[in-house]
Amino acid sequence: TLEMIRNSGTEPEIILYLETPPSRDKLTTLIAEMGISVRDLLRKNVEPYEQLGLADDKFTDDQLIDF
Repeated sequence: TLEMIRNSGTEPEIILYLETPPSRDKLTTLIAEMGISVRDLLRKNVEPYEQLGLADDKFTDDQLIDF
């Protein structure tokens, strides 16, 4: 995928988010720019998703960001 982006003439900014997590403000800005919901970013096939009950609609986007 990275090669495809570069072949299109764009050099992406690579952020190692596990080493340098984005601030809450940066995260909400990125989500808004992508035009997706917070839920769309969640990894649904990992254990914490089920353990924390993140599929439950009771959690708002703000609450999910704060997890």
